[in-house]
Amino acid sequence: MRVKLSAVLSEFKRNEVSGEVVSILRDDLLSSLAACWHTVRLSLPAHHLDREVETEGKTQQELWELLWRGVEPDMDGLLAALDRPPTIGLWTFQRARQLRCIYPDGSIHNWVKQFLSVAFAAAVQKSVGRTSAVQKSVGRGGSR
Repeated sequence: MRVKLSAVLSEFKRNEVSGEVVSILRDDLLSSLAACWHTVRLSLPAHHLDREVETEGKTQQELWELLWRGVEPDMDGLLAALDRPPTIGLWTFQRARQLRCIYPDGSIHNWVKQFLSVAFAAAVQKSVGRTSAVQKSVGRGGSR
């Protein structure tokens, strides 16, 4: 059966599993890459997701590779956002791609997005808590 790559991508998004999030929980680099993925410029072949492909007899991995074929992220921008050496940044990108935490249309796995939202809210809350404690300390005369 021939279907558009956009339909293949939608199917991957509809069938997300939470296993990818476990990797993100333990890896700050993966979290950083997922958080900045939407800002990375992607070069896609013309009408990439409109292309029809044969899906009959193809594995999930083969379909995943078809989605990524010809997609070129701006690695300089990605590496700058990650602030890591090129080999580590490239390895992290390949890992995020293989774990299906990021998509070739610039979006990220929905569970990963939820995790990042919770992690961001916790970091803000922690920061606000520290600021409040400092303000209270200063208000009482603080330490010298």
